Formats: sequence, structure tokens, C-alpha cells
Amino acid sequence: MKNKILGSIRKKLIFILSIIAVIAIILTTTTMFIYFSKQRISVDKSRLVNLSNIMGTNLLASLSFDDRQSAIDILYALKVDNSIDGAFLLKNEKKEFAVYIKNNINKTKFKNKLFNIINTENFIFSQLNTYVDDENIIVSKPLYLEGEHIGSLFIVSNKDEIKKTLKEIMYVLSLVFIVLISITLLIASKLQKIFTGPIFVLTSVMKEIEINHNYNQNIRKSRDDEFQILFDGFNTMIKTIQEQSTSLKLLADTDPMTHLYNRRYLTKVSESILDLAKRNETDLSVLMLDIDKFKNINDAYGHDVGDDVIMSLASTLQEESRKSDIISRWGGEEFVILLAATNINGALVISEKIRKVVEELVIMIGDAEELKFTVSIGISQINKEKDVSIENSINRADKALYEAKETGRNKVCIY
Repeated sequence: MKNKILGSIRKKLIFILSIIAVIAIILTTTTMFIYFSKQRISVDKSRLVNLSNIMGTNLLASLSFDDRQSAIDILYALKVDNSIDGAFLLKNEKKEFAVYIKNNINKTKFKNKLFNIINTENFIFSQLNTYVDDENIIVSKPLYLEGEHIGSLFIVSNKDEIKKTLKEIMYVLSLVFIVLISITLLIASKLQKIFTGPIFVLTSVMKEIEINHNYNQNIRKSRDDEFQILFDGFNTMIKTIQEQSTSLKLLADTDPMTHLYNRRYLTKVSESILDLAKRNETDLSVLMLDIDKFKNINDAYGHDVGDDVIMSLASTLQEESRKSDIISRWGGEEFVILLAATNINGALVISEKIRKVVEELVIMIGDAEELKFTVSIGISQINKEKDVSIENSINRADKALYEAKETGRNKVCIY
């Protein structure tokens, strides 16, 4: 097993080194291609063709009205583009109409180059022509008015930008190679971290558990080596601990018979519930109820039936209460309910509803005998200004419950 693990890690190391080499080649080629493409766009043929189309549209009116000055003004607008050496407008075929030549360009040489192109056998006035030499890119655009050829526009662009681009590419490639060498050296020194990284993941999760007791953790890293076995085992262990912790918490906070909250839980959360009610300035009431003559039920029918009565009452309380209410088994046959956002009048309505529903319950004993029972209820409202704990209100509700018992049972009393 040990040799297998070592072999797997060794293969992974070789694979990573191979990937680094491939990435270096791809990065170099891609950088050169993208950079050259972006720079070339500014001086390629397609840009000049589009420019000639725009200029040609503006020059048609000048040619048709024989407005030489307007044509010159239009051509001179090209001087804002440093890549344009000049432009030449012919009327009909070879008659010079307007010309723009950049100041640093030899005008005679400029015109001779254009006329040499015009005089070649391959040149056709009636179609779009493009020419490329060592120094320039030239576009010839025929101009038509109502289907008649009335002139031609020549735009001449220099290759200064292309030459500049080539120099920049060489500079960038040099930097890229330097960076790649540096990265390769760094990767070589950092390779071991690839294999110690999973250990750091595990330790960080374990620290979170140790410091904050937060077992809601899960390592979501995905690997294709032996570390994945370690991750999966750790996740399984944490899940088991979390489930056991949840079960223990549930056992600690709930009554095993009724599955309602127990007295411990109610005492634990009552302080925060009271603080929330005070902060939000909302009402909070306490309802305490007790099964009437429960001892007689146990004595007459046995504890199993008594347990059925308690569980039946617990189910009824859950059905008749709201989700925001906290129902707890206070002890024996006593229950306490915290009624959130409820004043004494609302608590009285809820209590009467519970009392009537319980009064109508029927528990079957055997096949024929029926058992009915009632509850007495005491209620009180939290005094948000004076009560420092809910215990004070519970004590008042207990006194109201005692009064209900003493004055006839199966009734609701308010303290």
C-alpha cells in the first residue's frame, strides 16, 4: 500500500511538471498572437477600406458641384490620424482634383507613387483596389453618382504602427520569457505545498470546531488522489458527530413522552424571549394549565392510560397553538405555553379555545369504555417594565391556575 501511494504522488508530480511546460508554450504563443492582432487592427486593410467608404460619401457632393475647396477641407480632416500619410482625389480618371499630404512627406515622391499605381495594367478605376509595399498600405476607392463613375479616392497609410507593434511584441515576449522562468522557479519551490495544502484545509476546519464548537463543517475540496479518502473520512466523522450532537441536544431540550419542549429548555430561552419582547415593545403572555383530577385517572385506570391522557393533551396543544408559541411540559400533568405577541385578552381567547377542545376529547379505554377529561388554565401577561424574568409571570399564572382549581376546575382564570 505504501509503494502504491508513493507511486501515485510521483506520477502526479511528473504530470504537474509536464502541464507547466505546456502552459508556458501556450502562454507565449497566445500572448504574441493576441498582442499582434490588436495592434494590427489599427492599420490593416479593412480599416482603410471603411475609412475610404466614409470619405467617399462626403466627397461625392464636392465632385458633383466641382467644389475643390470643400474636397480639400474634407481630405485635410485626415491629418488627425498619424498613420495616414495623405489622400488624393481624382476627377473622372486621371485629373487631379484635391490632395492632402502630410508635412513630412515628399510630395513629388508621394504623387509619383500614386500615378505609378494608376498606370499599371492591373489597376482598374471602376473597382476597389488595395496595394501593400514595404512602406505603405494604399486603398483606391471608386466614386459613383447615379451609376456614373465621377472620380477615385486614394488613401495612403504608413507602416509605422506595424513596425512599432513588432518592436513592442519583441519587448513583451522578452518580458514573458523572464516571467515564465521566474514562475517556473517559484513553482519548483512551491510544489510541496500542493501536497501539504490538504493538511492546511484539515487543520483550519479543526480549529473552527475547537474554537467555536461549530460542527456544521464540510470539506468540499475534490481531489483524485489519496487525500480525497482522508477528506471523505473526515466529512463522515464530522457528520456523525453533528448528528449525535443534534440528537443529544434534542434529548436535553425535549420531553421524551410528549416530544414537547421541557422545563429546562423553556427556562433557557425565556430570558432572550423577554429581551426581544421588550426591545420590540410587543406583548408576551404566559399560559399554565393542569389536567383536572389526574391522580384519580391514574388510580382508576392505571399509569398507561394516564400517559395516553398526557400525550393526547400534548397533541391538542400543538394543534391549537401557533408556530410562534413555545409549548413545554412543565412537569407531570402541568404544561406552560409562552404566547408571543399576545396580550391578556388574546391569551384568554386562546385559553378558552384550548379548554373547550380538551373538554370534547374522548380517549378509548379498551373497545367500549370512553374517558373524558378537562383542564384548568391560569394566564398572566408579562409586565415589560417590572418583570426582570418570565419566572415572575409564570408564578402569577400558577396562582391563577390554583384559583381555577379551587373555584370549580375546567375554567380559565387571570391573574
